[in-house]
Amino acid sequence: MSEFSRWGMTMRTPAGPVDLVPLYRRLDGDMEVRVVDDERDAAVLALTHIEVPITQITRVLHMAHRDVLGILEQHGMEPVYVPELFAWTGVAQTSSKQRRTKRLAERIEVDGRPFHPHAPHGTELGYTEFGCHCHECRPAHAAKLRADRDKKRMAVAA
Repeated sequence: MSEFSRWGMTMRTPAGPVDLVPLYRRLDGDMEVRVVDDERDAAVLALTHIEVPITQITRVLHMAHRDVLGILEQHGMEPVYVPELFAWTGVAQTSSKQRRTKRLAERIEVDGRPFHPHAPHGTELGYTEFGCHCHECRPAHAAKLRADRDKKRMAVAA
């Protein structure tokens, strides 16, 4: 049996139980929500267990980095670090919707069609994720749709 278990919005950790509701609300930006002092060690373990980066844990719990590391070390856990890709932004994660919105805003118009200068042209990814509708990306997208349609027809026929 795992040292971590969950009942609804309560997680049992090696340091004791912790209510996840205030933690999720604080992660969402509501810093007025109070975290019970007696649950701080358990909160560190629970947030690490659900793979929240250590930078967010220190911010959410108003704890020093070294204190969080000490709690994790005491319980034999490793911290989760922010991927280097996002380290320069100071943001732990960027949602796919935010990335897509940014990519769509970067498009320019070429020959009356949306064109993304950094898209992998001639691929389905260029069309769907970057919104590039250039003369290379459109046929790649059409081929993908055709392949999906054929695959669906084969599955129905079988």
